[in-house]
Amino acid sequence: MMNIVRNNSGVIAPMAIFFVMLSLLLTIAYLSRASSQARLELYRNAEKKAYLVAEAGLNKIAVDEIAYVKGDTVFVHSNERIEFGRDENNQPLGMYSDINVNLFIDPRTQRTIYRAKSKGVVEILNKDLERIDVIDSVYAHFSPVGFQDFMYFTDQEEPTGPPNEGQNGFINFGSGDTLEGRVHTNGTISLSNFGCPTMRPGSSVSLGENGGINYSASCDESIFEDEDGNSIIDTIPDIVYPPSNTVAVVKAEATRKFVADSKIFLVGPNPDSLIMTHIKFDELGFWVNQWSYVIPPIVIPVILDYQWDDTSVDLDVIPGGIHLYLAGTPAGEIHYDPLPVDNPIGYGDPNRVILSDFDLDGTNQYDEWENIEAGSAIQIRSLESNKSMSFTVALGWSLSNDRHFFGISNFSYSSPVNEGFLDNELIEVVLLNSNAGLNPDVQFNDFAYYHDHLDDPNFYCRADGFHHFDFPGYFEPDNPEYEVMPPTFYHARDYEVIYVQGGQVLVEGTVDGRYTIVTDDFVEYRRSDDPLKIDRVWGNIWVVDDVRYIDSNENGSVRQPAFGGSSNVLGLVAGGNIILANTEANGGRNQLFGSDVVINASMIAMNEGFLSHYWQNTINPGVCLGEECGDPIPSDPYNSRGDGRGRYRNNGGNAIPTGTNQDFRGQVIVWGSVVQRKRGYMKRNIQGPYMVNAPGIGYNKDYNYDYNLREYPPPHFPTLETADGATILSLQAYGNLSEED
Repeated sequence: MMNIVRNNSGVIAPMAIFFVMLSLLLTIAYLSRASSQARLELYRNAEKKAYLVAEAGLNKIAVDEIAYVKGDTVFVHSNERIEFGRDENNQPLGMYSDINVNLFIDPRTQRTIYRAKSKGVVEILNKDLERIDVIDSVYAHFSPVGFQDFMYFTDQEEPTGPPNEGQNGFINFGSGDTLEGRVHTNGTISLSNFGCPTMRPGSSVSLGENGGINYSASCDESIFEDEDGNSIIDTIPDIVYPPSNTVAVVKAEATRKFVADSKIFLVGPNPDSLIMTHIKFDELGFWVNQWSYVIPPIVIPVILDYQWDDTSVDLDVIPGGIHLYLAGTPAGEIHYDPLPVDNPIGYGDPNRVILSDFDLDGTNQYDEWENIEAGSAIQIRSLESNKSMSFTVALGWSLSNDRHFFGISNFSYSSPVNEGFLDNELIEVVLLNSNAGLNPDVQFNDFAYYHDHLDDPNFYCRADGFHHFDFPGYFEPDNPEYEVMPPTFYHARDYEVIYVQGGQVLVEGTVDGRYTIVTDDFVEYRRSDDPLKIDRVWGNIWVVDDVRYIDSNENGSVRQPAFGGSSNVLGLVAGGNIILANTEANGGRNQLFGSDVVINASMIAMNEGFLSHYWQNTINPGVCLGEECGDPIPSDPYNSRGDGRGRYRNNGGNAIPTGTNQDFRGQVIVWGSVVQRKRGYMKRNIQGPYMVNAPGIGYNKDYNYDYNLREYPPPHFPTLETADGATILSLQAYGNLSEED
């Protein structure tokens, strides 16, 4: 048998080379893939580092400063890079850049949003060993904390309201008080020896830096613990109160402005009158009307009958006549100039007046003119038309014992037609600084009924004293003698910020929409009985009837977020107090005509508190032990307990005053929040200076926090600041810039 041997060397060698090359290609592919994965991992790590560096930059640069920002601010420009730090190998961790904050208004809530942004940069080498930037950015949205977040807030845990001089008792929290939501005071909370307040689940208490809690024998620390035994008390920096800066922002954002100080001049010849504004909410909008009033005492002005003398010149004047004089013109002659028609010169700027000592009836008024003082105001008005002029007199001289010559300033003239006084036109001259005594036709026309301070130029009505709304215009709003603005309906916009400048406001009605009402702290005016004395009216908001949302329940409760919530909201920001007026609807006269007050609103009383109108009451003489509860004390005005008008009010039109032994008005039912400088009284009785047996004068309290306020605050509602000017912010959103809504 033959053995055949073949030569395979030519086949084995190529195959070996093939497998070597295949292995090499697989190795290269593997190494290439591994290298790509390494580069990808390096890039991903760099992205994470860039994100962390961006966060670090935001926290280090912006977060500490954002509370002091008042507008768009750049902390680190986009072309700047600041090294964040180095690792253990002294390699840079990254850089942050383009850190800024801008402010915008959330159109849904009218809250200011602080949008902070930061960029992180990490350098790595690419596959070509070139340096490239890996960048990531983060954002954070902050929103100022508003006063609506507090169910209860006081700057000082002290009482406010008349009487003033150390007789106003003391306040504490006891068994009749229920607290929920967020509670804060910059002062010290005192607890009663006769029962503890109820803290609803989820409540929290914060105290200012100098605040505290005075516990009692009945109430210890356990009442401020949650269900797990943890304290719900926190100490934070004092919150600035009153929030004047942020209230100024509210006024600046007003969508409607109603002027109530247009009749207040403080200087010049025109007398001062105040204006009351009444706002009644209704479906789809609100009604507004205004009327003027003068605070007593009101005097009878001295009015003299004269005629206009348009022919005499120089220092001549006809008997019973009066005319103007302009120094520098021939014979001082001055007449009304009707040209140019679109802006007539009129009388120009006269600087003298010449008048006869004898009035139109021939009565010698020499003594009246001789005794007039420099700075006195004079008004001249026609008896035949609506023309009038006014001026202030300076020095005067008697001429020939039958006329007087006065320098004048602050001259003004008003006429519905383009003409001056006609020769021999009948006029009356009103000496505004002189009077013929108190006007007997004005009810309660005495200083003590309206002022609980000394009748002295150095004293004025205080925020914690008597306040009044029941002037004639309230009872006769259509009387042309008082009417300034007839009832006018305003359709509501998406939201309304209503600013009442220089006056008080009455509110009531059914709120359909989103509103804030804001007033000034106070307005000063010259008193009617003595224009040289200046007094004050505080910017109070008076609740004259229920104020409730259109979708609230019959009992006044507001539908809470867990049950669908309510989109209606009202903010009341009073420069003075928020007062429950003594009206029939509010339960006045011991609930003879009505009972209870419902308020759906977030309320701020800048100066001083949220309180009832207890100093106007129907308590009979002799019921109070000691001083009377319903009448003023002229000899000790600061300790007056009543304004003397309560027994005449809510009387069914009966002109004869009638009293009661109680003036309990029911409950004040609040769904919202209460913020005040000091704690206002809702009820007075024998526990204080009003020595009336319980229940006494005023209301029981039923306060409930409206949790809708957390999501939908009143438009442009005041926000919190600390003493060093920082805005207190809460974080609303945070994340990667690419994920920002």
